[in-house]
Amino acid sequence: NFQMEIHTHRYVEIMYCAKGEFIFDYFPSDGDPEHITIYKGQFILINPGSFHHITIEDNNARIMNLEFEPKIGAAEQTAALCEISKMNGVLANICEDNGPFYIFTDHDLYVENDIRQIIDEMSFNGFESNSKLLMQTLLIKLFIDVSRCAQNVGLSRNCMLHLKKAVKYIQNNFHRISAADAARACGISTAYMQRIFKKELNETFISFVTKIRVHNAKKLLLNTNTGIDEIAAACGYTNRRHLLTVFRKCENCTPSAFRKNNKDRQIADENFFEQIFLSPPPPV
Repeated sequence: NFQMEIHTHRYVEIMYCAKGEFIFDYFPSDGDPEHITIYKGQFILINPGSFHHITIEDNNARIMNLEFEPKIGAAEQTAALCEISKMNGVLANICEDNGPFYIFTDHDLYVENDIRQIIDEMSFNGFESNSKLLMQTLLIKLFIDVSRCAQNVGLSRNCMLHLKKAVKYIQNNFHRISAADAARACGISTAYMQRIFKKELNETFISFVTKIRVHNAKKLLLNTNTGIDEIAAACGYTNRRHLLTVFRKCENCTPSAFRKNNKDRQIADENFFEQIFLSPPPPV
């Protein structure tokens, strides 16, 4: 096992997981640490000034690392990245957002190949003048392929924080809630909140609230002896008939039949919410 010391630096860093997995820990100045597992085929871009370390518990893990320190005379790379970001809206948003880190999935393995080529070139030729043009070309290709990955990211880190806050608010207020209430609690507009729900979770705000209400109805059905009328009221439905209609549409059975057919099961909150934010990505 390996654990890096908590540190920060003045350069941009890319850590690519070529094999196995590792844990990335970020330490904000005004909040709890964030612990994120980086899987094979994913890479993390870490901005300057971000306190972090990694933990490797997988003995077969392999990580490739690149560090970009701004220097006088590196205007070509900087200009190229700026031009690439202009052509790619998501990458431009990331550059403007200036968050502490971003996680990408390299579905086509282009970024992995780029990093391997850069590392090989540095190992064989270092920064000799005759390899300068090749190195600049490799870096520009890397930036282009990172921008391709950024197209699939969906949301910036700030958007994801808004989404998590909205989901937590819904969890605590699903019995009586509106899109305007949730947006106000997150400090964003209703239209913006509905847009990020659709883009990241591929469903509307209303359908997501319904999913949470039905989940909590199922939990009460299996974990308690509460009556159907009381469950309907606790889950935000005006009456038993309203719950019956929604439940049958989602589960293809009535609440009473669901309780009878699953009497030996229990449902916990974390099982549902881990599916949203903590599931590992599909294999690459």
